[in-house]
Amino acid sequence: MSLFLESSTLEIDHTWYQFFNVRRFLVVYLSGVLTVFSFRMAKILMRIFMLTPQEFGIDLFDESQCDLSLSEAIGDSRVPLVRALAFRYLLSISQGQDLDSKDKRKKIFSLNPAGDVPAEWRTVSCDCLGVIEEFSAKLESLREIAFQKGKWSDDVVPVLPRHLAMQAMRKKAHREELTEKRKAMNPLERLSFELRQLASKMPWLMYIFDCEKENQFLRLTRDCQVMLFSVRVLSCLVSCSILEDRFGVVQRDIPMILATLNTLKDKLVALRRVSPPCAGFAVYVQRSLLRIWLSFPDSYGADGLRHFS
Repeated sequence: MSLFLESSTLEIDHTWYQFFNVRRFLVVYLSGVLTVFSFRMAKILMRIFMLTPQEFGIDLFDESQCDLSLSEAIGDSRVPLVRALAFRYLLSISQGQDLDSKDKRKKIFSLNPAGDVPAEWRTVSCDCLGVIEEFSAKLESLREIAFQKGKWSDDVVPVLPRHLAMQAMRKKAHREELTEKRKAMNPLERLSFELRQLASKMPWLMYIFDCEKENQFLRLTRDCQVMLFSVRVLSCLVSCSILEDRFGVVQRDIPMILATLNTLKDKLVALRRVSPPCAGFAVYVQRSLLRIWLSFPDSYGADGLRHFS
């Protein structure tokens, strides 16, 4: 009898132990979470693979088609990758020399039956200028941080490719200097140095140590691919409009495009000491401005060359 009671007690204890087994609970909990997460990730990945640039349809802005049109993809802010793919597809159209790209640019440059500016060009220009102005406004919001760090440059000087090459050489020399310093450090100094380097490269560590404002430049320069696509799209479309725009659709908007790009370039140059990538972006924008100026030399007036001296 006592043996039976003892075995029953052991069985009950074993059952309660299995019920309150923390390790098993964590396994079951994590398995459930990962299962739900995997289904959501599969849905997102399926949408990404189904929305490749080749799937946007022949008609650029056909709202009646069942698939996602290009105008909807450009304005889709829920999935940033879809928007980036749409701008990349638009860039391939703006600078492509095949018959398909030329036919689509012809539709962008064609007038409506009523003789008004086509909705295609209005959508493309408004979306691209909107992205550029949004990025420019974010740069303006970071002016206070630049002033606090004492690295705001009011003198707007042209950033030429040779300046970018010199900057790359300085970075290479700095890396070589850091390598020599690492070799001369003892283990404790090396550990402290590597921890500081790691903290400067991880945004969440910077946020934990109350350096979130300092890291805004890093996040901004990482999320600028759509802005660069927009700058290139506008410059390429303006360049192609010389031969393909028979109705002067693009020429009436050139002053506004130039003003927006010049404002963006000036802000990037002013922030070049705070965020080094801004110097490279300024060169990118300036090359786009040069492409427009070579296409329409009179667009800058008699003083046009001063922007590229």
